[in-house]
Amino acid sequence: MSKPISLEEFLKEFLVSSEQKGRNSEVDQNLSEIFLEFVSLLFLEGEEQIQEGVLLKDIGSFELDEFVNFTFPICILTTRQL
Repeated sequence: MSKPISLEEFLKEFLVSSEQKGRNSEVDQNLSEIFLEFVSLLFLEGEEQIQEGVLLKDIGSFELDEFVNFTFPICILTTRQL
């Protein structure tokens, strides 16, 4: 059985593997940071800060849907203004 991958590792691998001609690595990095912050707020809301990584398997479809529908459009609008 393979070791569970952390969300940070997954995002790094995903952004590197999906790197296309003309993509801005700074935008990818910003998107990665925003997503990680969103997930940490989602899972740590009302709790003390815990230095425990969030695993990809911990994120459900509801959380991903929330990110894509509410946070991601804000990221796109912000990067277009740069």
